[in-house]
Amino acid sequence: MVDFHDHDKVITDIAYLSRELYRNLVTLCDDIGSRWTGTPGEEKACRFLKRKLEEYGLEDVCAERFETLSWYPEKSKVEFKPELNVVGEVKSVPLIYSPSAEVEGKVVYVGHGRPREFELKKEEIRGNIVLTTNKAFPPFTSVRVTIEDKYRKAVELGAAGMIVMNERNMGNLCFTSPICWLRKDKGTYYPIEENAEIPCVSVSKELGERMKREISKRSGELKAAISTKTSLKKVSSYNVMGDLKGGEHPEEKVIICAHYDGMFLSPAAIDNASGVCVLLGIAEALSRLKETFGEKTLKRTLRFIAFSAEELGLKGSLAYVEKHRDELRNVRLTWTN
Repeated sequence: MVDFHDHDKVITDIAYLSRELYRNLVTLCDDIGSRWTGTPGEEKACRFLKRKLEEYGLEDVCAERFETLSWYPEKSKVEFKPELNVVGEVKSVPLIYSPSAEVEGKVVYVGHGRPREFELKKEEIRGNIVLTTNKAFPPFTSVRVTIEDKYRKAVELGAAGMIVMNERNMGNLCFTSPICWLRKDKGTYYPIEENAEIPCVSVSKELGERMKREISKRSGELKAAISTKTSLKKVSSYNVMGDLKGGEHPEEKVIICAHYDGMFLSPAAIDNASGVCVLLGIAEALSRLKETFGEKTLKRTLRFIAFSAEELGLKGSLAYVEKHRDELRNVRLTWTN
């Protein structure tokens, strides 16, 4: 009979005493850096993760290739008419799938972008530029309003463009995220394969607040011009995976997964180098457990998958499902980091 306290000792040893998890995090964030889909950083991360899974003793380790479209920002500029007196450079970043465009118009502030706030300003929005925040749960409401929801409403009401102020962080920081996530057709979701309709950029909280004050001072007559240049390119990307075989029901699988790609603005430590490092830590701990206590320690096969292209709209996950559709009936549990 197995004493499960012995299992706990092996796992605790790695979880609390090993420096491996932190070293992996440093490698991904400091040595490799940005891991945007289709860039050299993503390729380096792919090779690193594959090497680690092999080092931890997993079987059938591979980097499974898939083709996809990746989006690239090349230019983003916001100008005001008349020019605003601001300290430093006016910074902006296009949101993912924003198209190349040059538009201008009056800035119309719609608060946090709740449907009611859009309705109150719908007569002013057509042909102009919407200003809103990236707050998903506005005050005094439990209803989640995503950036995609706000963008779709702006497009529906005929806006020429949209500016999103970074409500979450101060320090003159912009952000980015997809303005469209997945395409739905007859109940099935598909990856995005084209740019969205109107340009959408982010600005810092400080600049957004300044714009709001100017709108108030000028009785709503602040004008802005948005200029963006972006591109879509066909690239090869890779899902990295490996197995720890089960001793009793090897055909049944438990999937432990995380995405390893990250936004182009940063090393993406929280989203999601930390998650994929936890995946590596679990793989190392359970591999050592199996090595210590024998083949039947794990009843079912554990499949570890590091997905790519998540930030572009779950493209790595969708590619995996498409390729392994016949195996899905044997998946008993999926755990996502």
